[in-house]
Amino acid sequence: MVQSKKLIAGLGVVAGLGVAMLPLGAFAATTGEQTIKAVVEESLSLTVSSNIQTNQVSLTRGGDANNTLIHTLRVEGNTYNDYRLTMNAKTADDANLRLIKDNSKDRNTDGASARYDANNTIDSIAEATDTIGTDGGWGYKSMHQAAGEGIEEYSAIANPAAANFSGNWNPIPTPDATGVIKAKGNVRTASYDEYHYVNFGIKAASDQVAGTYEAVIEYNVTTAD
Repeated sequence: MVQSKKLIAGLGVVAGLGVAMLPLGAFAATTGEQTIKAVVEESLSLTVSSNIQTNQVSLTRGGDANNTLIHTLRVEGNTYNDYRLTMNAKTADDANLRLIKDNSKDRNTDGASARYDANNTIDSIAEATDTIGTDGGWGYKSMHQAAGEGIEEYSAIANPAAANFSGNWNPIPTPDATGVIKAKGNVRTASYDEYHYVNFGIKAASDQVAGTYEAVIEYNVTTAD
């Protein structure tokens, strides 16, 4: 009984009521609640396709392949945050198209063979320009859907022609100079998947060495700041 009296007195002080007004049963819970949470994992993905399956175009000396190689980039996800879409050459050397060596030639003394001939390249243009000069070079242009357009509008620009791309040709960005295709976009619902397009312009110099030239381009989609 001593312990019981002490407990009752203590409860009476907390509630601010007299001891006689507080039977023990008054403190039994009559309702209860629990908060239920369901966490939907965030997703953000990028699919890249080309209008030319091999990603290969043909040029003649002094000729160009402007407006013929177009990449389609589809951004999908369910993130409530905005996304950022960028591109760049995979390495600094990939900013230039480099001639692939014939492995039967130009071998080093140890028998190994480098993949590229560093003396023969089609270099990235140095700055934005409306035309790729007579000395050869390559660059890109980009375009994207207007804000708010959903997947149902995609069919209208599924195969963009050269005329769809306006503005200057841009230099191929190196890894430390990322090219921004879309600074802020959103894909909060499936109907708002967004499509972007990158058009490459390539021109061979009048004295370009014959052969296959290549470079690697990376595209990245991340949550925007």
